[in-house]
Amino acid sequence: MSESDLGALLERGDIIKVSLEGKTPPEIVNIRHKYKEFEGKLLITDVNSWEAFEGTRALGFSYFQGTFFSIPQLEEDLKLPANSVSKLQLLRELGNPDCEMDELAAIIASDVSLSYRILRYINSASFGFKNKIKSIQQAVSLLGLNEVRHWSTVVVMSDLDSTSKGEELSYRAMQRGRFLSKLTESLIDFNYSANTMFMLGLFSKLDALLSYPMDKALENIPLNDEIKDALCGTLNEYRDWLLLLEAVELGNWQIADDILRRYGACLTAAATQYMNAASWAEQHLPQMKG
Repeated sequence: MSESDLGALLERGDIIKVSLEGKTPPEIVNIRHKYKEFEGKLLITDVNSWEAFEGTRALGFSYFQGTFFSIPQLEEDLKLPANSVSKLQLLRELGNPDCEMDELAAIIASDVSLSYRILRYINSASFGFKNKIKSIQQAVSLLGLNEVRHWSTVVVMSDLDSTSKGEELSYRAMQRGRFLSKLTESLIDFNYSANTMFMLGLFSKLDALLSYPMDKALENIPLNDEIKDALCGTLNEYRDWLLLLEAVELGNWQIADDILRRYGACLTAAATQYMNAASWAEQHLPQMKG
């Protein structure tokens, strides 16, 4: 690329895509230096290890694609720590469809950290309440049972792994959920609610967040059986949307387009929704973290 072509790209482009494949760390550093004046975002592809992700993020890349984000790193014979077990128990209780308003409020209030963070989030600008919400009971009364259950589940998921790796996985889980919910919300005659699709995307990173097999992590969590099957790899309609997520994250646009066309969705609109979901997750995750 000539200097004039590069200059035009830096002036007009919003995102520059760089592949990590076949490149040494010094070569990636040089490429990043070449684009130091670029005011848009840099996307790095073929990120297949945690070290590669950490290194390119430190260099200033904003978006990442690669199998590292699609394949959870599971440890053989791993026993979940007590903290993770308690969080899974909390997810089960939050997801119980028979849970009444007072019972849900008591469950959330029993976890001081969860109570603090859900109240902080509900009192943020995202909800726009004029007066401060002071208790979980008040939040349930104002927002309703399902809304508080929904956001409490998101907060618990964001707290499953407090490491930098866990934070990135939480961000991606939230992005996935937001993307699927907003994309399918606009589809005509779509069978599933936006909340259901949000949970599908959110729970798709549960095994990676716990470094634990998905089927074991989902035991006793009250999700629809078809959603559980899809999360564990069974081909069904829900699995289509998980395959779409993987295709988008790996940059396999032909596969993504094929899936979207089956449901009457547009690839361009989906790409826009995916970027919007990234911005939404980036904005909301810090408000949910402890």
